[in-house]
Parts: sequence; C-alpha cells; structure tokens
Amino acid sequence: MVQERGAAPRLAADVADFLRHLSAERDLSANTVSAYAADAQQFVEHLLESGRRDWAIAKADVDRYCEMLAGRGYAMSTQSRKIASVRALYRFLQERGRVAENPTDDLTRSWQRQSPPSVLATEEIDRLIEAATASPGEFAGQRERAMFEVLYGTGVHASELVRLDVADVDLRAGQVCCGRGTRAQRDQPVGPRVGQALRSWMHGQRRRVAGEGQPALFVNRRGERLTRQGFWLIFKRVVKSAGLDRRVSPRTIRHTFATNLAARAASASDVREGLGHSSASASTMYRRLARKDPKSGDRLHGS
Repeated sequence: MVQERGAAPRLAADVADFLRHLSAERDLSANTVSAYAADAQQFVEHLLESGRRDWAIAKADVDRYCEMLAGRGYAMSTQSRKIASVRALYRFLQERGRVAENPTDDLTRSWQRQSPPSVLATEEIDRLIEAATASPGEFAGQRERAMFEVLYGTGVHASELVRLDVADVDLRAGQVCCGRGTRAQRDQPVGPRVGQALRSWMHGQRRRVAGEGQPALFVNRRGERLTRQGFWLIFKRVVKSAGLDRRVSPRTIRHTFATNLAARAASASDVREGLGHSSASASTMYRRLARKDPKSGDRLHGS
C-alpha cells in the first residue's frame, strides 16, 4: 500500500485503486502487487519532490524520472520494470478517465528489452578517420575524411548526410544544419576537427569538381550529388581499410556520437536535441552508457 507521507490525498487514493485493480481484476500475486506498489510509491515521491500535486504531467517530466532512475545506477532490467509500472499506472488512470493524456506513450517496451547498442572506442573512431583520409587520391581523401568527421561529429543518419547542402554548413558559427525540412531539423555544433575537414573539402576538391549551381555538400567525381548507394560503397571500403574487428554501420557511429554527447551533455533533453528525436528512453540509455567512460566525449568537440 502506498503511504501518503504528506502526499496529495488524490494521488495516494488513485494508487490504492490501481493496486486493488491489479489484485482483484488482474489477479496478480501479492509479491507482484507489492513490486508495483513500491514502484508507484517511488514515482509519486518523485512527482512531489518536483512540485507536482496531480497526475497532469508532460512527457518531459517522465523524461526526468527516467533520467533519475539511470542516475541512481539501477540495472537496465530494474529501470525497465519501474518504467513499465508507471506505464501501467497511467493506462489505468486514462481508462478510468482520471487523466486526459498518457505522458508515457512514447516509452516503448521494445527499447526496455533490447541490449545496449554497440559503440566505438575513441581509438576506433580515430582509425576510421585515418582510413578515410588515406583513401586513394586527393579527391577521395578530402571527401571521405569530411564525411566521416561529419558522421561522427553530428550523429547524422546516412540519408541526412547525402542530403546535406553547402548552405547547411556555417563554418564561422561552427555548426551544421542537419535534417533540414524535416521534423528532426537541428543546428548541430561541431568541433574544430569537423570544421577543418569541411573547410579543406569545400575549398579544395569539391570546388574543383562541382559547378557553381550544385548545392550538394558531398558530390561524386562528376560533380553530382553523392547517392546513398555511392555513400555505402565508400563506407564499406573505409571500414574494411580501418581493419576493425567487428561489424560497423553508420548507425554504430550514430550510437557512438550519442554516447559521447551524453558524456558531455547537461541533461537528457540535450541528447534528444542532438539526435533530433524525442525518445526519452533512448536518451537515458545513452547517458547510462556514457557513465562507463566519462572521458568518451573528449574527442567529440575537442581539438
């Protein structure tokens, strides 16, 4: 049974109804109901400490709760159970008409059950960049280095990378506009390494090959926008040349960016903004991974 401890009576009463529902209507065991009760108690205390006195909260409040759980060092399985308890509580409240919206709708169970993503060590990122820079010919070397620096330095999807235009790059401000024209559009700050690689490419081989009317940032030898197929051929060649002893995809680099960003970010919302999505659970996962190597973000925006 959830104790009030000075809690708003409505919260305690609603949780009590929820627990009776689990016991009577869903016929759950006493131990299971006790676990739900403990999770509900913890969530209610979090709400009260956050200045909330009712169930009408936003997804951002749920994000902060997820971040709090990760910050306390709970195992992934424990975090998943606690989040599942809150989701079940809000489904009950919504079914009973006590909340208009369910702020936990985007906390997918699929994430809660999946293994943490594979990320690259700083040394492996360096090997990829070195392999890209060593691509045969000055044209390929400049382009491939710039592409891999942007991939790691911004966390863009492969599809976003090939859609980048020169106009999306602001070297003076040190940022790249990723996902322009989509819901995921964001201005991504980049470090000196990315800026140097882009400057060399844009003012060097790209200028020599691309016509003045070509907006694409990354082009092929004919001066045409690089296609996704063309990018994939380059990506596979560079990864093979780097000699990494595992499978690496553009998503692996995005996961690495996210984890390194989480090591430097002040909050989970910073990670979500950097990735261009609103998944609270994924952001929390990256912050948990980052705590295993607090210095992992040093390369991201360092010199």
